Amino acid sequence: MPQFPRVGDVFGRYRIDAQIGQGGMGVVFAATDTAFDRRVALKVVSAALGGSAEFLARFEREASLLARLNSPHVIAIFDYGEQDGCPYLATQYVGGGDLGALLAARGPMPPQLASAVCAQVADALGDAHRAGVVHRDVKPTNVLLRDADTSDLHAYLCDFGIARTDSEGLTAPGSVSGTWSYLAPECGAGAPGTVSSDLYALGCLFWATLTGQPPFRGSDVEIAIAHQSAPPPQLAGDDAFTRHANAILANTLAKDPRARYDTADALRADLLAAASIPSAGIRPLSSPSIASSPSAPTALPSGGRVSLGSLPRATSAGGGPRRRRTALVVALSSLAVIAVAGGIVGVATLGDDPGPGPGGGSSSGSTTTSEPTGSDPTPTEPSQPEVVGPVTGDQDGDGLGDVTARWRPDGKEFDRVAVWTSDGTAMTLEDKGKEKTSRKVSRQEALADYDGDDRLEQVLVDVPNPRGDLTVRGTLSEGATVKQTLPRPRGADYVTAMVGDADADGLDDLLLLSWGQGKPMSLWVARSDGTTFARPAFGVEVPYGYEDSSAEVGDVDGDGRADLAVLTTPEVPAGDPSKSTVRTYLGQADGTFAARGRPRTFPSEIGPDLHALDIDGDEDTELLVSFNRDSFLELVVLDHRAGGFGPPRPAGLFPQPPASYFDSEVAVGDYDGDGRDDVAAVGLAPTGKKTVVQVALSTGKRFGGATSWGTWDGVTLTDTYGLSVLGGTFP
Repeated sequence: MPQFPRVGDVFGRYRIDAQIGQGGMGVVFAATDTAFDRRVALKVVSAALGGSAEFLARFEREASLLARLNSPHVIAIFDYGEQDGCPYLATQYVGGGDLGALLAARGPMPPQLASAVCAQVADALGDAHRAGVVHRDVKPTNVLLRDADTSDLHAYLCDFGIARTDSEGLTAPGSVSGTWSYLAPECGAGAPGTVSSDLYALGCLFWATLTGQPPFRGSDVEIAIAHQSAPPPQLAGDDAFTRHANAILANTLAKDPRARYDTADALRADLLAAASIPSAGIRPLSSPSIASSPSAPTALPSGGRVSLGSLPRATSAGGGPRRRRTALVVALSSLAVIAVAGGIVGVATLGDDPGPGPGGGSSSGSTTTSEPTGSDPTPTEPSQPEVVGPVTGDQDGDGLGDVTARWRPDGKEFDRVAVWTSDGTAMTLEDKGKEKTSRKVSRQEALADYDGDDRLEQVLVDVPNPRGDLTVRGTLSEGATVKQTLPRPRGADYVTAMVGDADADGLDDLLLLSWGQGKPMSLWVARSDGTTFARPAFGVEVPYGYEDSSAEVGDVDGDGRADLAVLTTPEVPAGDPSKSTVRTYLGQADGTFAARGRPRTFPSEIGPDLHALDIDGDEDTELLVSFNRDSFLELVVLDHRAGGFGPPRPAGLFPQPPASYFDSEVAVGDYDGDGRDDVAAVGLAPTGKKTVVQVALSTGKRFGGATSWGTWDGVTLTDTYGLSVLGGTFP
């Protein structure tokens, strides 16, 4: 019969010093490894499980895999095996207690410290996921602390459930693995744990560190139902940290796993950014007790910086009968408005556990498993599409999107032009110096395939303001020179050039959006014949957007013709949350555009911008909306449906300096050449000390963590006003 050790026994080479935890699968001891004279946490599995050959095989397989994990925030495994008929596991001993005990004793953590600790847990999950291991029971009691009495906490994720499994018949059929308060909706319904469910649990952990309580409270059944149906909780307040934290919570606690972060690394980046933002204090927007009150609404609190102005922004991507990987970027530089372009979740009862103790031991009342790849694989990314035709934002023909910036110092009659060219992982700057212009002319760059040869050509459109005809010039791929004058659209105070294939002939056309303060907007089409552009013809009139407007062109319905999408943010009484509305105008065979589908209205704040892109590489256009939340840009995606656009789904964040007057400007381009459009943001670095191009790559459904791909040394937005960043795609 197997002999279970007790305090004072010698168990193999281990001297049992104290019992520090106990659960349904076994006991955790503090022990001394006599071979190396070091303190360890010794997990010894119960005799009943130790007699199962299937259990032992799985135990050894998973222990071997975890032993190869080399992570500063994962409890290190020193040894595993069997002694006196009992499987055991010797791990690193951590003497500072667990995060659950710390929260119970001291309450919520300071916001920046909470963010930093959760970022360390995300780091641990990232390393585990890359090794094919899903934790499946992320919660405060499974986060150990090296020293709970220091302001510089070092956290370790422990209890990867090696002694626990439900896939080998060790739990009752229909039961659930995990701890209810931190269990993703899909897992509560019986689905296996995944990378996404681990990140959901980390979102719950983030809430707990900030508020001292899990997101939902009540009976096990009430908690399970809340995870599946109650809106994700939000924090009250409108300071920079709260807005950033609420965006993280929305992106981790989404009911649909597809709307969450794709990787722990992306979540870690946003948590680290939050750790650097000052906070005015934290309190829940509503009580997390399910029995007493519902959770807070999903929408983030409104507020933040006021828009730079009430000027519309317009950009465009082409949409032809074949794969149209084109894109333009246009911005309105009049009055020095910044713009960017650049290629731009059967309920089974399951209780919480008292924690593993300082060594990171077993849990009681909860079941958790590590899942190596092949046992419970993590979600696979969408397959990479075949790239046919020109690549979004590709200015130099190498199959990778690029970014162009144009800076006009205040009062000067020249633009300073810079181009960042991508190599797939970073961007190289070419500062082209000064380009003579006029203070009364807005120079716009339009990148598209005008001659149908599957290569992008760039033309410059000079728009005199407020009167005068337009000048178009450039060189096409086959060497044809374009230099012509186009009449200004009727009644236009300002004109913004966009591109798209309005007549589905395979050639991108110039689409001119005319607008003026207090006037309706209208779209005019100047068709391309491959060498020249025809006189602009009227396409559609669009209601004026009041406080802020953004227009975009793309083939949203997949019929090969360019369509127009317009986002407007109407004026509202002071203090009320604003609403953004997206309306669609589909291209018609006669060259006009007609409103189709019901408008999509959703909560936002002043200053959202609209961008067309192909995030999943299916050749149809999705819409990206970027919201300035002061210390970061929030990205959401709208998918087109038969009745209009679907609800916005979270797609990522871009850090930027808190309280900076200049927010980053968004560009779209396929910067890594995988057939899916990525997002770049041009503006001040999050530290606020230099101009930087941040890039977040598409995973097919959202964007990964933003990283710096290039800088523009010597140009900082804090000391210039007349900056507009334009070029190969969208602002």
